[in-house]
Amino acid sequence: MASFNRVILLGNLTRDVELRYTPSGTA
Repeated sequence: MASFNRVILLGNLTRDVELRYTPSGTA
């Protein structure tokens, strides 16, 4: 369960960084 929450947190952080540094939305 903890690992699942960790994946969600990492996914959200990664997505936030991508949106922040890539306005086009493409990685």
